[in-house]
Amino acid sequence: MKKLNKLNRKNSLKIAIFASYLFVIIGFFSINANSTTISSKSDGNWSSSFSWNLGRIPTSTDDVIINNNVNVDVDGIIIASLTINSFKIFTLNLTNDITINGNVINNGMILLNNSSVNQTIFTVKGNFTNNSGATFSETGYNEKFVFAGSTAQTFTNNGTITSTMYDLTLNNSAGLTILSNIVVG
Repeated sequence: MKKLNKLNRKNSLKIAIFASYLFVIIGFFSINANSTTISSKSDGNWSSSFSWNLGRIPTSTDDVIINNNVNVDVDGIIIASLTINSFKIFTLNLTNDITINGNVINNGMILLNNSSVNQTIFTVKGNFTNNSGATFSETGYNEKFVFAGSTAQTFTNNGTITSTMYDLTLNNSAGLTILSNIVVG
């Protein structure tokens, strides 16, 4: 009986140690599954891993910070949030689309650059803030700016909108509060 109890205690200890290791491993992967901040480290294209400080292209769980001029050259981008720093240009060209699942804070310049017949779509599911000194510009006629959140959103413009917003779309039953004057074509 003593041998059986001693064996059970040893097995219980082994199971407890194994469970602890398993818990640590699961916790490690859970932490990495949350949002990560990734920032541009040089001027370049979105699709180049050399443009980003983590050596990879941003994914849907990443909070993206634009520290250098970035040209979006791929379609179907989804990210967690977007911040453009002062004096930096974020360009969405031609028919490329981006969806930001959280907030957009512009301290630099957002340029929607499309004169083709197909639309460029900039979708925001959080709040959009164009801060003082920042610029939002559409150079073509076929850009679409979409608010598609599931809770009430705000559009704050303390900066400059250099042209008519050709297609401002609200796809949010909770509503949108516009905290400044804008011109929609």
